[in-house]
Amino acid sequence: MICPKCNEGVVTKVIMKAVDEIAYVCEYCDTIWFENDKITTSTGRPLELYIEEGGQRQEVRRA
Repeated sequence: MICPKCNEGVVTKVIMKAVDEIAYVCEYCDTIWFENDKITTSTGRPLELYIEEGGQRQEVRRA
């Protein structure tokens, strides 16, 4: 799926290892959506903001 935020990157399913959650991340703009989020232009958030709010670096691996 092409990212609805940037229309450039591919949205890839990943596993957030520190919290054992499935998420979807745009490989180009680093927008993140979690498993139950609807992937649209009005949803999602910057991966960097998610990491800052979590207070730790998240290790991400492809699912």
